[in-house]
Amino acid sequence: MIVPWELAWEVFNVVTVPKFYNLTKEAFPGFEELPANVQGGLVSLVFNRGTSMQGNSRLEMRVVRDLVTKKNV
Repeated sequence: MIVPWELAWEVFNVVTVPKFYNLTKEAFPGFEELPANVQGGLVSLVFNRGTSMQGNSRLEMRVVRDLVTKKNV
């Protein structure tokens, strides 16, 4: 079965983007106060890497989280 592009695009915008927006909002306190382009970058980051902050491979995520909290982005 091939999903029509229009339907896939609608599901992405109505389901996927809001889901990852909310996950990003939970992972990065202060997220909603950031400029739209920074919010978009963080949503993309969470979409591609997830929200985990644990382990050495996630050091950068923790640094970004701390900078967002301090409004230093």
